[in-house]
Amino acid sequence: MVRTKQTARKSTGGRAPRKQLSSKARNNSPRQFHDHAGRAYTVLCAFSTSGKLVQKLGIQLYLLGERTDSDIETFAEKFIHCDGIGGWGNASNYWPRVDTYAGFKTVEECIEHHRKEKKFRKAVIENMRRDAVAGLLEEAANEKLLNEIRGREPLPHIIPSWCPSDAFWREGDYKDDRYRSWIIVVEEDRLCWDDVVERGLLQVRFDLDVTPQMLTESWCEGVDADSCLEKDKEGWVFVDWSGNEKRTPIDRRLLCVRDEPHRLVDLSITDPEEIAKMMYGWETPGTDARLAHVWSSCTTRLRDCTYRGSSCDACYNEEEHEFCEQDLDEHYFDEDGQCIACRRATEYRRRSKRIATKKAKFS
Repeated sequence: MVRTKQTARKSTGGRAPRKQLSSKARNNSPRQFHDHAGRAYTVLCAFSTSGKLVQKLGIQLYLLGERTDSDIETFAEKFIHCDGIGGWGNASNYWPRVDTYAGFKTVEECIEHHRKEKKFRKAVIENMRRDAVAGLLEEAANEKLLNEIRGREPLPHIIPSWCPSDAFWREGDYKDDRYRSWIIVVEEDRLCWDDVVERGLLQVRFDLDVTPQMLTESWCEGVDADSCLEKDKEGWVFVDWSGNEKRTPIDRRLLCVRDEPHRLVDLSITDPEEIAKMMYGWETPGTDARLAHVWSSCTTRLRDCTYRGSSCDACYNEEEHEFCEQDLDEHYFDEDGQCIACRRATEYRRRSKRIATKKAKFS
């Protein structure tokens, strides 16, 4: 069995634990937002305990070709509740939302739209934060940003593509684990969800340019006596070619969406071809990658704190409240691939330690 990390949770005071995927939550209605070009797109959350809450862990779903509003909502609902996304038990705290767009002709158009959309939503956040503290002194502005704004975003959050950045790269980190963007494309000939199940969908990755820091691992334990370099004081540098340098700017991978059948293998069958047909014959032709495996692998690599739904007592009791803890939550990645809340806490402890040391020195 897979060993999972346990996370401490706030006490409910003897109340029954929350069921995040109740029948009421599954009927969560889609919401409409507008992109950088003013076009409407559909956002559907897997569950919601508040009418204002939009999960920060999101998947961008692009439908090629012209689609009706009904088709868009149907694709969004079928995708977010399919077994590949919602059927993995260990991801119970990583239920995502899906942003669904339509009307694109090619994958390249989808990628260009996504790039512009990331810049647009980042600018909207900056404007919102600037307007919120307009006219306030620096101390009051910082206090409001920390207590009233925090992780609030006026538009759905988009995860940075590369996490972490070179500045926070550590030796031993898996290089493939750094890519975070989740862009799914449904090709134009998939007219309904049954067509997607039958023929699969595309996972698209872009901006795959890498830097030497992503491919180089250094090792130094003093001067190597066998070094052939004159005055070598830095040790050796080992270059691990991961294959990232051979990637194309846009990478497409066909994913199988079919549910894996739960059946026993007939032990009387000994022919290898018959065994392979029995075990793998249900998969989508042309691919050995499954949506369930790829999504579970992605969420497994997330840190224990990031993109998990936080607790809000007012939401639980269905009370009117201005500041929702779920909306203010900052346990998500910034552009450097660091958890904002954890990094702020670390910086605060370091600053407190420096202040205490300074006071002790002059006391």
